[in-house]
Amino acid sequence: MLKSSRALFLGDIARPGGRSWSTSEEFPVILRTSTWRFLSACLLSCLLCGGFIEAKASPPLGDISVRFELQHAIDLALNRLGSLQRASGGWGNDTNSLHELTAWVLLSAAGDPEHRDRSESGFKVSRALGLLAGGARTSTGLLIGTHPVRATAASLVAFRTHLTASHEESARNLYEALVRSVSSGGGWNSGDPNRGPGADIGSTTMALRALYLRGETFGNAGAKSTNANASAAAIKAREFLLRCQSFPVDGTDSKTKASYRSPEPVAPGSSRFLETCEAILGLLYSGMSPGDPQIVSALDWIADHYGELQASSAKEVNTYRLYYTFASVMSVLRVDVLNDTAKRRLDWRYDVVRRLSNLQETNGEWGPSAGTETERVWCTAYATLALEIAFNALDH
Repeated sequence: MLKSSRALFLGDIARPGGRSWSTSEEFPVILRTSTWRFLSACLLSCLLCGGFIEAKASPPLGDISVRFELQHAIDLALNRLGSLQRASGGWGNDTNSLHELTAWVLLSAAGDPEHRDRSESGFKVSRALGLLAGGARTSTGLLIGTHPVRATAASLVAFRTHLTASHEESARNLYEALVRSVSSGGGWNSGDPNRGPGADIGSTTMALRALYLRGETFGNAGAKSTNANASAAAIKAREFLLRCQSFPVDGTDSKTKASYRSPEPVAPGSSRFLETCEAILGLLYSGMSPGDPQIVSALDWIADHYGELQASSAKEVNTYRLYYTFASVMSVLRVDVLNDTAKRRLDWRYDVVRRLSNLQETNGEWGPSAGTETERVWCTAYATLALEIAFNALDH
């Protein structure tokens, strides 16, 4: 199984109809023998000629096959990120984003399909994990940062993804602090004082992801957890997400297609398209199944508004976080093609690969976007994760 599986996917969430995803279906292993590499390259070259995915004609990606192009882009990005790691073990120059940013870079490293050793490029995973474990805490026990909840949740996911037991005590303390920090009305608040005390979709989804990867399972009939507080928090979080569901006011879609939006004020750079994708993931982490009407209707809304993904870079939207979150939803639900209102078949993998490949710079970086993604390390971590998911989704 890919080491990145715990970070990038949901694992054993049931498919519509009650059948569970098998390990081989959800986390296809990259074929490693020379014979199969050769056959894979031939097959993918045929797919390229047939127009399945458009090859990038300009650097930094070569045009030998989609799979090899993607791996090359990922290699460039991860090697670049490794070279930017600070002596403290973290990334970035802003202490307010140090923990959250470091956690996301670690997630991008764990998602490498080839699991290559990046230590020669300066990538010190153990040092970064140590930074998160020993990070300064708020009075409530969360990691200090602009968004304490998100920083804490992302760090917990990083610990779980890298399968380390070295910092279990620190991880347990962070987990308990995260459970305690649930908002009174349900869900989690990012902790950003500029936004106010109310919960938001992005922070709630990230917190639910951390709980899920700690081994908590929550079903529609009720939460099943060894931690009663975690169960109560997850149930309240799911209720919060469902309250964020909204239907068109003009009645054109009746109640068959719905989007999700956080209560005002919405965080800068967070579009309705992005929050709808985040809400789908949050509902899945909270125990809902892919076939539940609330998730199906949201997926239908995404298909109808697919153009917003393609136009995201021209608007004040966090483009790279959007591509990563969208790719996560498509991969978890095992959706290869969307049908929009014009009945066109839209291959999301094609768009993610083409768009991000065109935006990658020759040194392996991405960014900044037109939203609040001004830190290049942020942009590069999100974009790398999106390409890693697209890489794995080629085997669907």
